[in-house]
Amino acid sequence: IGVIGTASRWLVPSLVQEMRATSPGVTLHITEAPSERLLADVISHDLSVAVITEPVLDQRVESTTLCNEELVGIAPKDFGLSSRTKSFKDIAKYPHVLTPVTNPLRTWIDDAAKQQGISLDVPINCEGIRLIPRLVRSGVGCSILPLTALPEDMYNLTKFSISDLPYRHLALISAKDAVLSMAERVVSDVIVRLSK
Repeated sequence: IGVIGTASRWLVPSLVQEMRATSPGVTLHITEAPSERLLADVISHDLSVAVITEPVLDQRVESTTLCNEELVGIAPKDFGLSSRTKSFKDIAKYPHVLTPVTNPLRTWIDDAAKQQGISLDVPINCEGIRLIPRLVRSGVGCSILPLTALPEDMYNLTKFSISDLPYRHLALISAKDAVLSMAERVVSDVIVRLSK
């Protein structure tokens, strides 16, 4: 299975525990990667199923919506921002560290900002979802991330909600032309159940 980094933190430990308890004979092969790579791997049959972000527009895959992910802003303490809710206009004054423009998270953020007539200044595009909070902590800019992607240690970081930024949606995908084995169907069912 494939899973995006933000979901792997909460999904994979529960999935492994559940599968070990209910299906100990099933061997799991887990790949953590960005949505666009996981989509390509499912289409090429390198992966049977994957948890990625919506929208899933490729007609070669079947998609099941799993759950919503809350997106929040983070800033270095040195920027002096409070933890109160901010608008895109409030945060547009600051540079941002975001995922690359090809990443669905970035598309989601850019589209929400654009609906408010805002274009964020993004001098740093970073593929590593775990690296982004470290860059923010170092003072290079703000970011917008799924709440589940924030580090446990929020030292030198301020977290805030962003008005008019909808939750993003996670989906389980498989190739339409794939025939999933019984084990792969069990894993898919467990993922759907754990995501509710």
